[in-house]
Amino acid sequence: MQFQDDNLLTAIIPLTSDSDRVHNVCGILDACKNLPITVVLAFDSQDQVPRLLVDAIDRRSATTLLTQGFWKNPGESRNAGLLMVSTKWVTFWDSDDIPYPTAVLEMIKQSEAEIADSCIGGFELEVENQLTTKIFTPVKENWANSALIYPGLWRFAFRKSIIQDKKFSKYSMGEDQEFLARVLASSKKVFVTENLIYKYRTGGSGQLTKRYNDFSELLNVFDNLYHLEKALTTQVIRLTGVMKAKIALTAIKNGSQAVKLKMFVKLFGRLLHYRALSSGEIGNGLFISIQIRFKRGRSG
Repeated sequence: MQFQDDNLLTAIIPLTSDSDRVHNVCGILDACKNLPITVVLAFDSQDQVPRLLVDAIDRRSATTLLTQGFWKNPGESRNAGLLMVSTKWVTFWDSDDIPYPTAVLEMIKQSEAEIADSCIGGFELEVENQLTTKIFTPVKENWANSALIYPGLWRFAFRKSIIQDKKFSKYSMGEDQEFLARVLASSKKVFVTENLIYKYRTGGSGQLTKRYNDFSELLNVFDNLYHLEKALTTQVIRLTGVMKAKIALTAIKNGSQAVKLKMFVKLFGRLLHYRALSSGEIGNGLFISIQIRFKRGRSG
């Protein structure tokens, strides 16, 4: 259900009853106070909404919306959130990260001035148990190359008009990458800011990427991205190519023996196909990504 919303941006956050995530989301709500941002919380749980969260919502009154269901995956949680959007712009935040709301709004205002329908910003990477953070900023001349390492959905914002006919797949892993590829296929202009708009946290024990049983879903996401590329520009194909390489390596590294074997066969076949079609340009990009990932794995 939608309501009249004069705010500029809606931020959709899938959320479970995990206490650490609930506490973090309360901080996000407080950071958005008095800003033209509507926050939609998609509470994916059969549990009662925690009192701490209810109090945080009350502090923001009508600018925070809550929808509850037992979807059991972030894709359908975000779809439920999309049904409640009536602002011009939409972004997607994770419940365990730290967005910078003022910087996101500034990025969107600049995007409107440039008549863009999507925008991407810089971010900080915080790894659990490490004392320092790393900073990643996109290069304005070639945002797709800048997004190759971390094509995170959370560093983008989109006009509602280009995502209103799109939905997330019902997966627990990789659904954000597939959605991003579909949106970018429809995007005519992407605005780029080097300003930091988000802090992305990784390495936490509760992250979905550590759930062993979900890795088989990556096989479907890999295939979906491959078939989607027929409608993409060369620039975005390079991005989805690296998405597929990372998805494949994640499945090969962490999946069951059956998933490892199936993904290895898919990856090898697609790499040969790319090299044949593009004289090595896109295929080489995939091989470079694989080499980087394996080198990082050995050094870590």
